[in-house]
Amino acid sequence: MSMNLDTLRNQSGKEIATEVEESLLAPAGWYTTVPEWSVLQRETDGDAVLRFYGAAKLTAADSVEGLAADAYTKVYRFGFNVNFTSADTSKGQAVKIRPQLYRAFQQAMGKEPLNIGEELDYIIHQPMDVRVIALPARDAGTGRDGREYGARSASSMVVAIRATR
Repeated sequence: MSMNLDTLRNQSGKEIATEVEESLLAPAGWYTTVPEWSVLQRETDGDAVLRFYGAAKLTAADSVEGLAADAYTKVYRFGFNVNFTSADTSKGQAVKIRPQLYRAFQQAMGKEPLNIGEELDYIIHQPMDVRVIALPARDAGTGRDGREYGARSASSMVVAIRATR
């Protein structure tokens, strides 16, 4: 297809940008983390929220239908937040991940953590499983509940943690 510069200037790049962005997302499924993970500390509304990020591989035990074999050897990069000081679930996924992390530590280590430091070391230094979903790109708009929401790029989101099987 031949296109001159004037024609190109009048084209919308949104569709192709969204298609490329979504094609780069990790497939939804369970992943096993590959230590060492990094951690950043930040304070959000007075809560201690830690951002963990690192590498993970799709787990073959929870295979996803229709994926190419190389999907299981490819290393993906993810991040997730854990809120260590709030029990208010309206504050989002970072609060909901917290009890899952606690239970994963118990199951993997065979004991209760003595302190949060042990849980941090577990995330950073031990493999664990994380459940990832793909969130498609969206424009700003109004939800079914009438609330406004902002535009977002396509992304992957960690929604659950468990001890590695």
